[in-house]
Order: sequence, then C-alpha cells, then structure tokens
Amino acid sequence: MGLVSFSLKYPYTIIVMVLLVLVLGVTTATLMPVDILPQFKTPAVQVVTFYPGMPTEVMEKDITTRLERWTGQSVGIARQESRSMIGVSIVKDSSTRESIRPRRSRRSAPTRCPTSSTCRRERFPRW
Repeated sequence: MGLVSFSLKYPYTIIVMVLLVLVLGVTTATLMPVDILPQFKTPAVQVVTFYPGMPTEVMEKDITTRLERWTGQSVGIARQESRSMIGVSIVKDSSTRESIRPRRSRRSAPTRCPTSSTCRRERFPRW
C-alpha cells in the first residue's frame, strides 16, 4: 500500500497527523531558548590559512610554525593547538579569562599639535 493510496483511503488520519506535527512544532519552538550570541566559556582565536596544493610538510615548516610563533607571543595564551594538512594550516590559541580584561592604556605616541584644544579637533572631526 503506497502513501498516496493510504492518504486517499484515510484522509482524517492524515489531517490528525498533520495537526499533531504542527502542535508539536509550535510547542517546541516556543520552549526553545533564544540566544543571539552563544556564551563563550574560553576565549580563543583560530587562524586558518589556505595554500592549495602545498604538501603537509611544507605547510607545517613554512606556515604553521611561523603562525605558532607569532600568535604564541600574545599575553595570556593558556593553550595552543595546531594542525597541518594538504593545503591547510590551522592554529588555535586559547587564552585565560584574566588576559582579556581591558586595561588602561596611556597614549605613548607624541601629539602633533601644541595645544590640547587643537588636538581634540584633529582627532575627532565632526562629519
């Protein structure tokens, strides 16, 4: 017995099943938590580099080790993972929560203008 013949033979069963699926779908959609951005437990940065056709050994020697060295010098790196495949290099750095807290920074660059009022106008132009 095919689906079409069953549907034609028992139309009320099909209507009840469709209504059941509709009610379950609406119920599930209303109970589902909505989050615009997921909660991140560990801050991490992932660098993916593509170089099509490059062998794994060359990717590891030329790209992956350099990215590991460059990104590993960041403050607060707790863990570093890397993987090299044919034409792809992936480096993932996980940092600690303490390292991402904003710090007060002082401007170390010298200003070009002698008075602070002219500097403010130059730095923050009105559009």
